[in-house]
Amino acid sequence: MIQKELRTDGKAVQYIVLSTVLTLAFKYNWGTPFWGLEYEDAYAFSFCSRQFSYNIYPSSFLVDAITIGSLQEPIAMGTYGGHFITYSTFLSIFTQLFGWSFELLCIVNCVVSFFIMLILSLMFKTSKNWFIAPILYCCAPIINVFTTCMLSETFSSFICLIFVFAFWRRNTWSVKFLKYIAFFVALLCKRENLILCIFPALDALLCLKQSNVKNSIREVLYISIPYVSLIMVYFFSIQNVLEIEKIESTDIGMPTFSISYFIRLFPVFVKSLLSPFAFSICILVCIYILGLHLFKQRKITKQTIYPIVLFLMYLLLYSSHYRGWFFIQGTNVNEFETYRYINNFYFLLIVSTGSVCCFQTKKVMCFLLVLLGFSFYETKVSRQYYYNIEQKCRFDEVNEVLDVITKNGTKEPIMLICDNILLYQNLCPDNFYVCDIRYINNIDMKDNLTYFFVASDLNYLQKRYRINVDTSKFEQFRTLSSGNIIYKMTE
Repeated sequence: MIQKELRTDGKAVQYIVLSTVLTLAFKYNWGTPFWGLEYEDAYAFSFCSRQFSYNIYPSSFLVDAITIGSLQEPIAMGTYGGHFITYSTFLSIFTQLFGWSFELLCIVNCVVSFFIMLILSLMFKTSKNWFIAPILYCCAPIINVFTTCMLSETFSSFICLIFVFAFWRRNTWSVKFLKYIAFFVALLCKRENLILCIFPALDALLCLKQSNVKNSIREVLYISIPYVSLIMVYFFSIQNVLEIEKIESTDIGMPTFSISYFIRLFPVFVKSLLSPFAFSICILVCIYILGLHLFKQRKITKQTIYPIVLFLMYLLLYSSHYRGWFFIQGTNVNEFETYRYINNFYFLLIVSTGSVCCFQTKKVMCFLLVLLGFSFYETKVSRQYYYNIEQKCRFDEVNEVLDVITKNGTKEPIMLICDNILLYQNLCPDNFYVCDIRYINNIDMKDNLTYFFVASDLNYLQKRYRINVDTSKFEQFRTLSSGNIIYKMTE
């Protein structure tokens, strides 16, 4: 459908050129890699896609990863609950063709962003200000930074945008097929995308306003049945998300949704959205444009109000859900922890703003160029800032550990027992053995392997997972620059 629209539009070359330039200037990392920083989410999808190259596949629609063993010899697998395999499966299409590398995955995410901006251009092709939407999408520095990371939100937002794009197109059979497929794939990306049901629900409510009751009921059924059917297939054949919430609730000893969470989280989300370093003034610009349009036109269309309602529903949903074990223990959430979630629905505000036209083109261009200049600078600064933090907090120790134990002089194969296992699995060779410390009691240390052990916080592991590591089996081998200790198993 997108190809057909490009083929029949005289401005197609302009859409492609603008999207390409914006992608290269704002979305590509240009040698400053950023995985996403958040453990385990930022590292699980990439490693799962790496496993596919070795014919290691999940046992369900949730992300599975090796907990004991190597890529060449997996011994045991574990599930990272709540993370679906859709994004990893998508990445694996490219890793199967070109081999696995972080740089390749970054390029794939950049291509996804290119198509996001191309679709935003096509959505408003009838407007002389069609370029506002793709440019505004690049004016939020933190969205640019998160484009090339290994979190699933950029891909998820792309699928959601396809659904929104198809939802307002003329209902041909090809459009219907694309719309329902996009809706279903969005559910397979992230369980919170169930909230996309707001669009057909709002349509159904409008149908009920018809004076002819019989026609109203027929229209409501016509709209609702496909979505209800897809949701039923999702719940009963793919993944019961209520069961996931139940498991997570048992794990943390608290409900996963709560008004008290909302009270703590909502101000943080609002602060993030209004941060000049994260979103420049994009949110204020969107609010101003929408407000001015409403003041001038005295009316609002479905193309404007639907995305706003969905945007607010996503904000309510994310603000009401717990944000990890430390959050439950009382640790405050900072703005960084909200950025990845906002990345999943930020495009909706752009879609809503792009549906109105309030300004003269010359004035718009001058303002957007200033905004783009600030965003370009802040994107570069933020990307470098988070790269430095990630290297210091995640990879410096990992690289040091790998360097130390691979040069220890032993001829036997090595197995490293560690807590942040995914960091090692994304960087280590395919024949390198690792063991998640949570499964330390599942390994037999009487084989021909040389065992090393390193952990960042034994007190946390004991409190969080009730793990008691018997360090008497190990001797201190090396003190790392971080202060943590590498232990080697005694003979």
